Amino acid sequence: MLELGLREDRGQNRPRDPAAAFTWYMQAAQAGLAEAQLNVGIMLDAGIGTERDPYRAVIWYTRAALRGNARAQFNLGLLHDTGVGTPENHVMGTYWFNSAKSDVPATVDRLTPPGPKIFGDRLMAPVPIYENVTSTSAEVIWRSEPQPEGSYYLLQIYASASGSEPAFHLVKSIRTQASGALVTLPGVQDPMIWRISVVDDALHDYAASEWRGVPLGRQPPRGAATLSATRRTTQSADFINLLQSDLKVAGISIDGERTLTAIPGQSRVIFRYRDDRTLAMDVAGLLTSDAAGATTYSADSDLAPGQVGIELVIDPERKPGAD
Repeated sequence: MLELGLREDRGQNRPRDPAAAFTWYMQAAQAGLAEAQLNVGIMLDAGIGTERDPYRAVIWYTRAALRGNARAQFNLGLLHDTGVGTPENHVMGTYWFNSAKSDVPATVDRLTPPGPKIFGDRLMAPVPIYENVTSTSAEVIWRSEPQPEGSYYLLQIYASASGSEPAFHLVKSIRTQASGALVTLPGVQDPMIWRISVVDDALHDYAASEWRGVPLGRQPPRGAATLSATRRTTQSADFINLLQSDLKVAGISIDGERTLTAIPGQSRVIFRYRDDRTLAMDVAGLLTSDAAGATTYSADSDLAPGQVGIELVIDPERKPGAD
């Protein structure tokens, strides 16, 4: 399909037919061929063989760029740098120029001397513009205004299991500076849901898109939790199982369980980002009547946006949460 597109594009042994070339390129691009995706982006960018559409050009350039096509990375950097088809974002433009610089000599002119980096003054949720999520891979693209210096993007993918309890579980979490991600998934058969956030760890803040791919009739997850406990006894195991069931009913996934080594004075729920305080309070309410007293901010934790940590101090003489 790519070869037929090239023949129509170049007019080999026939008059050039850009429209026919675009049709063949598009078929090869949809099959995942990066060179064809680049050519589709070029034709949409310039209005050759089809109507000019810089917005769609950004999507096709990004798809090729995620597959390592340096020319697409350079062209994508130009569109971000000039604000054509996407918000003007010099930091994102520089990211894609840096990705292409070893293979595209013209990139040097864009990076030397370096232009001013214009950062945003507040976090703004990225806007998803393309998605193709299956059981084995996820390809997602977003547009983004300039964000504060030091921020990054976080793609979170969960599986949405069917059943009487609305369970979710984490499949993949990807941190990136790019405007898209192409990742391999482990072949989970449950429907996939995902969202993209911009995160600023220095400000303990994030801004997230809405959840995408939520099955009809289901509510998106309210949040997630990691579970740590000092020990497991027969009595505490019953409590933990009940807690996990209550969390599922509340739409909160358990993203992992481990042994609690640094032991706090009492069971508590920790959170890292200020927007997750309400979630932490709700989860703490399942442990103790004093939810406020059992909620702690933890800047040094490895918690992700929308995730809290449950730390259970198991006293053999008392039920967990009795403190």
